[in-house]
Amino acid sequence: LRITILDANAAIVDSFDLVATNVFLTALGVLPDFTKAYVTLSDSTNMPVKCIDLNTQAYVSDLDAGISNYGSGKDILCLGTDIILVPYYKSNSVIVRKYDSAGTVLGTATLDAYVGGSDILDVRLCPDLTEATFIAWVKGLTNGHDYFLTINVASMTVTSATPQLDEYEDTNFIATAYAT
Repeated sequence: LRITILDANAAIVDSFDLVATNVFLTALGVLPDFTKAYVTLSDSTNMPVKCIDLNTQAYVSDLDAGISNYGSGKDILCLGTDIILVPYYKSNSVIVRKYDSAGTVLGTATLDAYVGGSDILDVRLCPDLTEATFIAWVKGLTNGHDYFLTINVASMTVTSATPQLDEYEDTNFIATAYAT
């Protein structure tokens, strides 16, 4: 696993290798001050969120040991210097946990009521410009629906949710959702 740190002008600041066998990088988040990076190395269930000290270029204590029966999403969102958001999912359940950089759970958003009982394929996270809220994009596996949820960072509550959206599936546009 090779880590390359770029500055605001895309110039390489540092680059180093973290040796690991059978590494499958699932998600990566870096604190804005470039002191720590958080990674998941598999989307299997019960996998830890690992922490890398970017100054010493070594793994340090895990952020979280993993959640029983949940896999991690493909994003880790770092806000400010001390908020880390990690999505987890299993069959028809989605949660997003908010941590501080020491690994303390500061809050959890449970999204099950908003995703229509879908089998979940993936969860992605995106901040808004103020970092007061973030968007969770939940992709359904069997029904082809997408769900976009706006979540307040402070309270970890859903502030808005789109109705389910059909999407392109296997390169075919599902027009019936847009014909009405």
